[in-house]
Amino acid sequence: MEKDKGCVATKKLIVCGYKVDFMCKGVSTCCCDSGWFFCSKHCTNEETQDANYLAAYSIERLLKHDPDIEPYLDLPPNVAFQRRGKKFVQIKDFEFADDDEF
Repeated sequence: MEKDKGCVATKKLIVCGYKVDFMCKGVSTCCCDSGWFFCSKHCTNEETQDANYLAAYSIERLLKHDPDIEPYLDLPPNVAFQRRGKKFVQIKDFEFADDDEF
């Protein structure tokens, strides 16, 4: 796992201190991109699609914030998970955008 690679996350995760409740990994867009997207259940669908509510972070920063995500980080692209209690459950029918943008 390359902890220095980047990811996209909603700002509420870091600013408000919320735990990750949803994460998905699309195809990375460059060598410094992990392909991961993270958000909290406290975010609206509109916020997850509005650049004003999103930020780029290093995987290392997200790990410090929520170490529960670590076992999933090396998975291949096109996976999605939702938190159920202290565990993450895979969302088998999650539909990724054709252009892999979040």
